[in-house]
Amino acid sequence: MGKILAYILTAISSVVFIVIIFSLSMFFNRLYMMNNYNTAAEKIIARSGGLNRGAKQQLDSISKDHYQNMFSIASNDTNVSYYKNINYTIHANIPFNNLGTSDKTKTVQVYTQNYNVKSLIRKNSQVYK
Repeated sequence: MGKILAYILTAISSVVFIVIIFSLSMFFNRLYMMNNYNTAAEKIIARSGGLNRGAKQQLDSISKDHYQNMFSIASNDTNVSYYKNINYTIHANIPFNNLGTSDKTKTVQVYTQNYNVKSLIRKNSQVYK
């Protein structure tokens, strides 16, 4: 009886350990994706002088091509003078499969994060491409 109980406890603790490791890896993967997109957004917005039409198109293209449209970005700061703050918000809709279900239903986790960056475009300078 003692060996069976030890086996059951070992199996349960192994499953719990695997679920914890999986959950942590998914969390860090989402964090990695968010940081990568934010880095690209920061660079493009700063070098565009705000979230103008060209910057928005580039960031939407990056979201579509690399992240399956998980990210969207918004800002009221479109044409900001040199070294002034640009505030922007990244919305992330990150889908993941539900564990333990027979159908492939997905749940979406929504994250919203506010950021700011300094404008690096000077008056009458060339447009960043």
